[in-house]
Amino acid sequence: MDEQFENDCNKMFYFLPGKLKKAISRMSADVISETSLKEYYFPVLRAIYYKDGITQKEITSYLTFDKSRVSVIVHELIENGLVTDTGQGRTSCLHLTEEGRQANAVGRMYYRIAYSTFFQVFTDEELEQSYRFFAKLDKRLDEILAEKEDKTDS
Repeated sequence: MDEQFENDCNKMFYFLPGKLKKAISRMSADVISETSLKEYYFPVLRAIYYKDGITQKEITSYLTFDKSRVSVIVHELIENGLVTDTGQGRTSCLHLTEEGRQANAVGRMYYRIAYSTFFQVFTDEELEQSYRFFAKLDKRLDEILAEKEDKTDS
């Protein structure tokens, strides 16, 4: 790997996620401005949608929010009637309410708009290649995180 390529890759790893988050935030403002929903609700709602009964600890492991941030968001979602917690004691067991499912549908719409806008510059072949790349990267990241968890648990 030559030095220029390495520098370009480093820039992408450091700066692309932030740019992507800013672009999604700006685009989502139009979609959610007519609702009482907050942008930061959507990743948590999606996590609960994908895994009904998920715990706050699991959400923290999937998202970039720390455990106190997830706790605050979950509390807001419960207060707003979007989520219920059927857990016992300190263990949460989170479920979407009907209103939560509707809010999740708004989030899905806003992500679809963002994705179609971001990815319109790619051919179908490039999209397929990037999907395979990110799937492979995602799998590798899961492996690395599992290895690190095993070492911290020991």
